[in-house]
Amino acid sequence: MRDDKLIEAMRDAVFDAIEQGEDAENIARAALAALREQEPAAWLITGSRAFRDTVVTSEATADRRLSERGDDGSCKVPLYAAPQPEDAPSIPAGYKLVPA
Repeated sequence: MRDDKLIEAMRDAVFDAIEQGEDAENIARAALAALREQEPAAWLITGSRAFRDTVVTSEATADRRLSERGDDGSCKVPLYAAPQPEDAPSIPAGYKLVPA
């Protein structure tokens, strides 16, 4: 899910919770649920007693790796990219950086 759609989904979830008179904890839960709707960026294969943990970029590859490992306790965990800032703030005209 793109950032603008993610922000829109989170905003809608928060506004719905506010309209229903929810408290801060429930609003935070609604925002977190909206965040979890995004697609995983990668998958972690972990928990094996015989293999090293590994990260793959597709769920199909993760499933294949799990089947290759057999029943050794491995599982796959979705990994999500953290929202990135759009742009770093710029220095206003007429200002300059001064070392601290």
